[in-house]
Amino acid sequence: MKESEVVKIIENYTGYVDRSRTDQCLHEVNFNLVAKDITKKLRETLNDFVGWRNDKQISSDRINYNEFLFYTLLQDVKNNKHPLTNLEYDYAFNLIPKYYNHFFLSNYNDENLSEYDAIINYLKNY
Repeated sequence: MKESEVVKIIENYTGYVDRSRTDQCLHEVNFNLVAKDITKKLRETLNDFVGWRNDKQISSDRINYNEFLFYTLLQDVKNNKHPLTNLEYDYAFNLIPKYYNHFFLSNYNDENLSEYDAIINYLKNY
């Protein structure tokens, strides 16, 4: 999403605006409401991108570093609820991008954590 698209969302925001609070709180609440809408739009954009990326990935014979890290950490965490746990790399190879994308779009993909720590949290709570 381009910066101009974010600005357009903010300028054209027509959602609920809470006018019943103090000025400071009003700005915080309304900022959170606008931020929620922006986050929703970003997730939609990400979903579109991931769908496109998955289509491209199916025909690819590679996975990227993040996906490899995801699979490797899964083998260390050993969460038996996850379908790729203990699945040999050759068999898991085509499934790794799909399950990495589940992590990527989840709330566990926290920008305040390293990707390593975020993946570990996701896998432990899968």
